[in-house]
Order: sequence, then C-alpha cells, then structure tokens
Amino acid sequence: MHPRRFATLVAALALGVLALPSAAKAEQFCYGDIAAIEATPERDTGVTYEFTCREPVRAFSVTTSVRLSAFDVAADVFDPEAQGGAIRGDDRFSECEGAIPSYGFTCGTGTNTGLGRFTRATFDTEPGPCARDTSNHVALAAWVTVQNVANGRLSGPFPLGKPKGCAAPAKKAKKKAKKS
Repeated sequence: MHPRRFATLVAALALGVLALPSAAKAEQFCYGDIAAIEATPERDTGVTYEFTCREPVRAFSVTTSVRLSAFDVAADVFDPEAQGGAIRGDDRFSECEGAIPSYGFTCGTGTNTGLGRFTRATFDTEPGPCARDTSNHVALAAWVTVQNVANGRLSGPFPLGKPKGCAAPAKKAKKKAKKS
C-alpha cells in the first residue's frame, strides 16, 4: 500500500473512532511539530518531534506518512520555555515500541502531567526527512494520538505537520524561446 494512502487510512480510522459518542466527550487538545535534525555520519535521516496537550497524557502514538527506520525507546518531558525549559524528573515516557520498518510507534508507559510541558524525542525515516514526493512536496508528515490520564480515552490524531528546516525545492529553469 502506498505510504500516503496508508497514512490517510490511519487518520480516517482514528477520526472514525473519535466520532463515537464516548470519544466525543473528550476535551483533550494537543499540538506540536517536527523538525529535521542536521545530518551527521551516524544519523542522516533524523527528525525530532515534540508536542504538548491541554490535559495530562498517559500514553501516545506517533504515525507518519513515510516509513520509519528507527525511533527513540523513551521520550522525555520538558518544562515550557517560560519556566526554563528544563527536563522533568517526574514525567517521562518509556517503553516506546513498534515494528521497524513501520509507519509509527507507541510509547505506553509514562506520563506528562503538566499543562504546557512538552514531550520530545526523535525518530529516523527511510527516505531523508526532507525527501520530496512526485509533486515536489515534502513527503513526511506526522500525527500524534494520546491516551488521557483522567478517563483513559484516546484523543487525536493531532497533526505535528511537516518537518521544519527543509530547504525550498529547486526551481526549474524556464526554457527561453529561440529567436528566428
């Protein structure tokens, strides 16, 4: 199955679950982003992701539109920049797991209990994070789905978007008409 179709299918299924009456009462809202990591000899397809939610989170999953080749086994939680941006010792997600290669993973053990705290970690993609599709758009997009602490319900998927830090596509040279 084509990666974009797969990602669309996953997003549609998640939205369908959210349309159920029990999920409609969820008041969760999350946002975040992804950014390409500068390539090194050890890591040339890395992406960092981060998100924050209105309500405490006990687990989350990340879904992507391109295949993943690796992901961190834990995700750290940080204070907001306005409070210093320090890593939290009392909040963290461990036991991130999933198949490799795949289009996502789950981090099922841990918490992010503070309003405004950001969960951050990294993953690697099979094509580079700034690889372009046949329409010359950045192919990678990501979403996060979270499990709420208070009621155990799933909320999302919430878009993390496309990676920041990708260079603009090369412009095609225009052909000049020959003068006769």
